[in-house]
Amino acid sequence: MKRNPSIASIIGKPIVSAPIRETQPHHIKTIYELSDTIRARHNTQQADVWNMDEHGLALGVCNNMVALGGSGKHTIYIPSPENREWVSVIETINGTGHFIPLLVMFKGKDVQTSWFTTENVPDWLITTTSKGWTWNDIGGTLVI
Repeated sequence: MKRNPSIASIIGKPIVSAPIRETQPHHIKTIYELSDTIRARHNTQQADVWNMDEHGLALGVCNNMVALGGSGKHTIYIPSPENREWVSVIETINGTGHFIPLLVMFKGKDVQTSWFTTENVPDWLITTTSKGWTWNDIGGTLVI
């Protein structure tokens, strides 16, 4: 890079983060107004309003990598490996701040005791699935 100033190191970003740029404030406001109208019509309390979010994590894949590219670029997209293992995480909280413990789903048949030390067993619901992500049936099989 010292010998060729047209090349610079650039932080690589996954291409899946691009849709966030499409978020429009007026769409978000419309969603909240519609939600308030529905809650008022059905007399729904904050404790009855729950939010659930599922997030998939690719094990062994770094989010930021340094790559070489043109010195005029600020971002370069890099391909992510296709042979990665997935872990899914589900978070759930209601309008008053009460939450269901975090659900973590690993790919496999059984939870392995070697995944956690006896001193650091997390306060999570942990399960396994054949693919490492959820589907409709898994929610009904968990006991909280």
